[in-house]
Amino acid sequence: MSATVWQTAVKPPNDGEKKAVDAITIQQDMPGAGRCPKETARLPSKSVFNWINPLFKKGWREPLTMNDLWEVPRDVQSDLMADKFEKEWNQQLAIFNAARDAKKKSAKKGESIDDKRVIDGLILRGVLWTFFRREVLPLATLDIAFQLSNVFSPYLLQYIVEYADNRGTPQAQSLSTGVGYSIGLFCLQMFGTLIFNHFQQNVQIKSISIKTMVTCGIYRKVTKLSPQARASFGAGQITNMVASDTMRIQMFLPQAILVFVVPWILVGCIVFLLISIGWAALIGLCLLVLAIPLQTFLFSKMKVIRARQAPITDQRVKKTSEILNGVRVIKLFAWEESFLKVVDDIRRLELEQVLTRSVYQAIVMTQGQTIPALCTCVSFIAYGLLNPLNPAKVFSSMAWFNQLRMPLWMIPNILNTWAEFNVALTRIESLLLATEIDENYATSLNSDSEHAVVVENGEFSWNGPIYADDTLPPLPPPKDKKESPGGQRGPRGLGGSGGPDSSPKFLEERKFAPSTESYLKNINISIPKGSLTAIVGSVGSGKSSLLNAIIGEMRKVAGSVAISSDIAYAAQSAWIQNATMKENIIFGQSFDNERYLESLYNAALLPDLRILPDRDQTSIGERGINLSGGQKQRINIARLLYNPSQIVLMDDPLSAVDAHVGRHLFEKCILGALKNRTRILVTHQLHFLSRCDNIIFMKDGRVHEVGSYANLMANDAEFSTMMTTFGGVEKEEGNSSDDDSVETKQDFENDIKELDELTSPKVNAKDIMTQEDRTTGGVKPEVWWRYILACGGISFCVWSIFFIVLNEGSSVVNNLWLTWWTGTDIKNFSNDDYTYVYLALAIINASTTFFYAFFFAHVGTRASKIMHDKALQRILCCPIYFFDTTPVGRIINRFSSDVDALDNTVTASVRQLASSASSTISTFIVMVVALPVLLAVIVPCMGIYWFVQDVYRRTARELKRLSSIARSPWFNNFGETLIGISTIRAYRDQKRFILKNDIAMDVSNSPNYYLTTAGNWLAIRLQL
Repeated sequence: MSATVWQTAVKPPNDGEKKAVDAITIQQDMPGAGRCPKETARLPSKSVFNWINPLFKKGWREPLTMNDLWEVPRDVQSDLMADKFEKEWNQQLAIFNAARDAKKKSAKKGESIDDKRVIDGLILRGVLWTFFRREVLPLATLDIAFQLSNVFSPYLLQYIVEYADNRGTPQAQSLSTGVGYSIGLFCLQMFGTLIFNHFQQNVQIKSISIKTMVTCGIYRKVTKLSPQARASFGAGQITNMVASDTMRIQMFLPQAILVFVVPWILVGCIVFLLISIGWAALIGLCLLVLAIPLQTFLFSKMKVIRARQAPITDQRVKKTSEILNGVRVIKLFAWEESFLKVVDDIRRLELEQVLTRSVYQAIVMTQGQTIPALCTCVSFIAYGLLNPLNPAKVFSSMAWFNQLRMPLWMIPNILNTWAEFNVALTRIESLLLATEIDENYATSLNSDSEHAVVVENGEFSWNGPIYADDTLPPLPPPKDKKESPGGQRGPRGLGGSGGPDSSPKFLEERKFAPSTESYLKNINISIPKGSLTAIVGSVGSGKSSLLNAIIGEMRKVAGSVAISSDIAYAAQSAWIQNATMKENIIFGQSFDNERYLESLYNAALLPDLRILPDRDQTSIGERGINLSGGQKQRINIARLLYNPSQIVLMDDPLSAVDAHVGRHLFEKCILGALKNRTRILVTHQLHFLSRCDNIIFMKDGRVHEVGSYANLMANDAEFSTMMTTFGGVEKEEGNSSDDDSVETKQDFENDIKELDELTSPKVNAKDIMTQEDRTTGGVKPEVWWRYILACGGISFCVWSIFFIVLNEGSSVVNNLWLTWWTGTDIKNFSNDDYTYVYLALAIINASTTFFYAFFFAHVGTRASKIMHDKALQRILCCPIYFFDTTPVGRIINRFSSDVDALDNTVTASVRQLASSASSTISTFIVMVVALPVLLAVIVPCMGIYWFVQDVYRRTARELKRLSSIARSPWFNNFGETLIGISTIRAYRDQKRFILKNDIAMDVSNSPNYYLTTAGNWLAIRLQL
């Protein structure tokens, strides 16, 4: 058997299908401005991103909404990306299987086969490379052209400085020469600006496309996971994959391009340095080379730290998800503090890794910023020993050494993102390689067959390998075998418990499913068409498991299953979507009013429709929180009634309703509306068994007795004993209300008429689920103040200012000292004195840079802990009503992707903001002090800058907020799928849910796409 091949039957939908899904199942605002104007824009508009101007005009006048946004272009839409991913995945997997088979054939007897390719995630890497490789050359060419323009700019700057320095001397050049140098430098910078921002736009959009592709691939895989794989991969781990690991992939791809760019920067800078200061440059470059081993060590440590952190984060997200899903019980028993401590313990371990990694990043940052400065220092010292320093050589050489800072910074960054990229690939590939349900578990019976379901010599198990045997090398069996991942009733879904640690480790640390011993054995049943068959037995005897075996949710170990038509399935725990009652019942079928009204009537929903605020348009909260157990089960039955499938499986549907309603459901639904279909009913309502055509009595996972009610009672075996001991007589229950059970045709017609009136469209139907709050305008000061308080309050501000001033001041003094060295004679200062002071200043600058980064690493981790803990505490202090009206996916979005950003992105962004602001202010001060006349130019330019940034900020703020809000509905849909996947698969409705996921993903991507474009729009205008 070959490794798991992922085959998805879903094809790209047409526009009509998308509109149908929009109208029925998409519970979020959609982009309403039509097609992306980029697709029809002309070259001049594309070159400077003018095609996005209408969005800026709208954003300048008023806060943007989703209705103001365009759709994402067709080439980055989810269904297209997912189809490409499926194709490439299967191709790469086929290549791997072929190579492995060749290894097996050539291997000597007893020789083991090394499957390190799988363990390292190289199959998925091959998929991404195939998709990305066509873009590498053009993107790398753009970036190389930009970097070379930057490298060549100091060469022109050197001539300009020499021209200015030689004015009034015999070596003075003509004015036209100086103007020519200036125009050449301007054109070079403008050229670099244009190509760099187009490089940024293309690589960022390609990264979003690949993230979309992998995310949709994960969703499609989830719809196919086998029960044992579902039990092994917890909901927390899968949620973390789509929230964080896909983001790691997105972040790495722009860095991958730099691998081709860094050598060109190094070569260009080295060549110009040798031309400028000769052999002295080699001394500084040697110091640069000596720093590489330290970089390698640092990033090997960071890779290990990231690998340790990932499973801890999975566990935290998993526990948070479990708390949110069981919050009603937790609050009823006042267990909030206990569960907060559980999460706090995990969070503490996670933050230990975050802090350690941040400290290493501080060292890397220090190295990246100070090594070029030290290289400059030693090179100038060596050059000054034999030659006089002049401003032209100093400033041009400084520019080249500063440009060497970029590849030195890039290399650690590439290594860092590469480490995280590898961890993410391994984790995602471990899911993609997991075993899938057998879609061909059952054969089709002939149309003239008398039977609807036939199982012969069937053996079925909830357990089994998580990975196909020939995909991965065998591992030793686990030391302690626990109970089956889902207990005797099978898996509890992706969020269910699979033992004390059901979240899988990395692929190389994977677990085998416990025992592969079959739970159902020697199953031989034949269900006649149109019959009513009851399955009974004690708790844990295998009743529900038998239904799961028929719908393919259990692994078939032996035997055969044959069915005659599609199946409708009502699970024991009714799965309800966050949608209206009508949408839950129709469940993707075309609407037929007569069939719909009869389904409502037969499911005894008329009394409920009378009291529900919006009748059948009432929005049902997540997991049906605003319904009773009986109401949820009756909606579950109504869905089954409305579906036209001829085989109906019902797992104890009468257990959640009272006796009167149960009798109505049995009479009107099971014996009435479904009388022409094949019905298989698991029940504990023994008094109904005499009305059934056949009875299957289960015991210890086997069919113990089978036959008609009369025959089984006559056998005087265990079934007869059970009925004698526990069974009731239906007549006893019904005698007291015989008159109530008599219903005339007129009564039926009256009820149907009332249902028709109750289900008439209502204009003001309300959604019980609250809309996600969204502020507009600038970020409020109190938001900044909360973050500052989390970082340490006033002391944080004081220390931040101290380190910023110290770091920027040392950098400015360092540069000024070079100016004095080259152009000013200080009394009693020798060349050695200049050298020693310059070296001391370089060391001081390196020290302040480290302490600056180290300080932000600590306060950032502190802020992340405080804000996470306060958020979780406030969530658990909310009333039950909050959880009844807030989708769990929205909350999980905050505790997964947003906390990940808080841990890894926000601190770096704040530090960079402080550095950029301090650098801008210090540069401005130095320029004005050196040449006050520049104020006449700087002030108007600052006004233009401020206006352009204000236009950008008003739009970008709202796009970022829309992006955050648009993610939540996708998370909701993903979470609903994880919980209800058994029902979805039983109805063979995966295609519709995949389509819904694709649309939600495109909606989520729309703000991101235009936010990326807006950033490059701003960059071009500010740089030009």
